[in-house]
Amino acid sequence: MSPSDPCEIVVLKWSAQSAKSEVLLNCAGFYMANDPGPIMAVQPNMKPMGESFAKDRIAPMMRDTPALSGLIKDTGRRESNNTIFHKVFPGGHLTISGANSPSSLASRPIRVLLMDEVDRFEATREGDAQKLAEKRTRTFHNRKILKVSTPTYENHGIDAEYSNCQQKWQWHVACLHCGEFQFPEFKFFHWEKDQPDTTSYTCGACGAVHQPNEEFKVKATGKWVCIEDSGNKSKGYHFNQWASPFARWSETVAEFLNAKDDPLKLQTVINTAFAETWSEAGESVDPASLFSRRESYSFVPLGALVLVAGVDVQGDRLELEVIGYGEGEESWGIEYRVIWGDPGRPEVWSDLDRILSQTYKTEDGRSLPISATCIDSGGHHTSAVYDFCSKRAGRRVFAVKGMAGEGKPIVSAANVKRYGRTGGNVRLFTIGVDTCKRIVMGRLGVEEGAGLCHFPMTYDEQYFDQLTAEEIRTKYQQGVPTQFWYQIRSRNEALDIRVYALAALKLLNPVWTALRQAPDERPQKKKQSTKPFATNWKN
Repeated sequence: MSPSDPCEIVVLKWSAQSAKSEVLLNCAGFYMANDPGPIMAVQPNMKPMGESFAKDRIAPMMRDTPALSGLIKDTGRRESNNTIFHKVFPGGHLTISGANSPSSLASRPIRVLLMDEVDRFEATREGDAQKLAEKRTRTFHNRKILKVSTPTYENHGIDAEYSNCQQKWQWHVACLHCGEFQFPEFKFFHWEKDQPDTTSYTCGACGAVHQPNEEFKVKATGKWVCIEDSGNKSKGYHFNQWASPFARWSETVAEFLNAKDDPLKLQTVINTAFAETWSEAGESVDPASLFSRRESYSFVPLGALVLVAGVDVQGDRLELEVIGYGEGEESWGIEYRVIWGDPGRPEVWSDLDRILSQTYKTEDGRSLPISATCIDSGGHHTSAVYDFCSKRAGRRVFAVKGMAGEGKPIVSAANVKRYGRTGGNVRLFTIGVDTCKRIVMGRLGVEEGAGLCHFPMTYDEQYFDQLTAEEIRTKYQQGVPTQFWYQIRSRNEALDIRVYALAALKLLNPVWTALRQAPDERPQKKKQSTKPFATNWKN
């Protein structure tokens, strides 16, 4: 990043809390003090991130660094040209912009461009925020561009930028026995079951094991190693938490163990700690393979501690599935039903009420009720859904509406909706459908343990075709790669219903240890009927 180096673009694909922003700040401070010119620092958004960066990072640096103190006039003075987002100093200025504000990216020529957390940049109406900002540097022969971020998905954001660099570097550590350097990865670390404090590190070359008390000796050997070199105009650097002096091996393993049973948490660890991209285990699941995994059970298996249901509303029918969940959110398909009829007529909803009111027999003879239900309200029968749910709120029958978009929570806080001529009220929950689909599809690829999905023999090929009817694809919106769910088959009700059932489970929020220890003490609904599940999923 120095003026004397021929490199124009530097990319940092680093783990979280590894001084990425400190590198960015030091670059800004160096040019302000030693080689002034127009500088732009781009955050994912103006507020709160851009404002926080200006107040919490830039302002203290300017105040406490002797070489920078006094370069920028106090923004509170009337004669000052400075604002929170624009700092003028002798020979140049520092502008803080947001990737979500095209006008702030296109306002002036820039010599030094610093972009933070680029994987959180979103496309604007004028195109890719990165490309818009880079255009500002074209008139400078001595431009410098720094891009830093933790990765998210393969060939997206910082991972794509790193892949495009002419030089690629990784931070390697040496074996204390043979001296061989290697990039520290998950596969080289081992520990005793559920004991992260026992984490050891194995050399891939000689097999020597480094015990926990040798951790800092290993980390002290670290150095940058070039793994690919085809030029010197762009250089990328890959660094992860395994080599970080700010986190112990045991802390990284503990993060992994805490997250391994939850795909959302696990993705966060893989991205922010391992500094690796995330891939979906369930993207390539074949419906025929799921069909072949069906199991023979006619009562609720003992592992299922609660029952939940998801309901999809179509123009001529209601479709629902009852699913049993146990510890680690292992699941068992219990019953799939289709209620034919116009959802605008009350008898259809009466049939649904009878199904949701019944109890199901377990293998040990107990009766298990449906503890929570989510019903899609986004179709043409919204008022009917609202009316049904509002009268059964005490039974945890919830109205839900899906919202697309990456990073949305599984279930958001409820909004109170008024409906009908009499002005009834209902609580409406918003579901992050893309997030839920990632979880559901990812669990279809699980072969044992937490998250494993069991299906009964009564589910036929059509069910599994619907369950796997969508896949993740990538499209480019104004030059920005965006992942989205693409429907590859005409019917996807089974997948949607699984999403609603997952939301019902999250709203129920069961305490698994309590359910496992005292199953007979769980509150039961009033029985209307007790039965094993249906003999055919389309009944």
